[in-house]
Amino acid sequence: HYRHQQPFVVTDQEKRLRRLATNRESARRSRMRERMMKEVLQMQVKQLMALLEYNHQILQENSQLKETVSSFYNQYTISYGNHEDILGNIND
Repeated sequence: HYRHQQPFVVTDQEKRLRRLATNRESARRSRMRERMMKEVLQMQVKQLMALLEYNHQILQENSQLKETVSSFYNQYTISYGNHEDILGNIND
């Protein structure tokens, strides 16, 4: 027994509803990607800010150490003479 089936016909309304559903899903995925990218960028900004703060602290410490070395050098040269004498005293 052979039954003749009619081909499945998609109406314009069904096409429109499918397109709307597809567009909604695409928009949802797009918003999710955008949200994730925003979170990643916010995390990177926090990391960079922390790095900048650390760099600032290191630069301050470096500056203080340079001042200390300079002060020691000045005290030494006042006490023992110029830098050539320093080298001689170090080697003694």
